[in-house]
Amino acid sequence: MVRFVPRLTLILVLGFVVSIAAMYVYVLPVLGTTPPPGAVPQWHEEQVKQRLRGKVHYFLFGSYGSVAAVAISLMSRRARRSTPLPPRPR
Repeated sequence: MVRFVPRLTLILVLGFVVSIAAMYVYVLPVLGTTPPPGAVPQWHEEQVKQRLRGKVHYFLFGSYGSVAAVAISLMSRRARRSTPLPPRPR
């Protein structure tokens, strides 16, 4: 049976959201340009595809890596602040 792990789910969702946001910011200059006269109606769509070609994996890996690094950092900081367990009696 699979157990629901809220932290892991949150990390996966945040990684995906960060990757979408990073790709949007990367494509923003293309969306801000005006199409040349006589361009096809899908000109922006084609330019966005061309700009993102071959880079989507890097955005996904980078965003998941950065979200995981922040999560690990926060979890280790929380573990350091917690009180240690008392020694076990013999």
